[in-house]
Amino acid sequence: MEEEAAETQSAVSGGSMEEITLVSIRVGWFYFNPVSKRGRILHLVQMLVLPFIPIVALVTQNCLAMSTALKNQAAVADITLQVNDAVQIGELLRALQLERTEVGYYILSNASESLRYYRKHVEVQLEELQHQQL
Repeated sequence: MEEEAAETQSAVSGGSMEEITLVSIRVGWFYFNPVSKRGRILHLVQMLVLPFIPIVALVTQNCLAMSTALKNQAAVADITLQVNDAVQIGELLRALQLERTEVGYYILSNASESLRYYRKHVEVQLEELQHQQL
């Protein structure tokens, strides 16, 4: 405290010394004398820090928004995967039903000509099954 008073006395001429030493500014939770070296440093720090508070708030807000967007994107990707699996299962069921129908037709009609077609179709079905497994 005495150090601040000494700095104030050395910086100011006699008549106005009393006026300047009595000036004290309240900033936030503390008071400081803007004429003293410590007061000037505190004021400078305050002026440098204050503009960054809204920037930090915006960066934090954007980080939270990005986190939410990434979570939503992961959920959409998961649902897309489930839909693709359901479509593949539907294609597999369709192929199995078609094969079953052809086997029933061959057995009931006793058609030897359709045997060639049946063998060809079974090969196509096996290729589809292998494609579905990939």
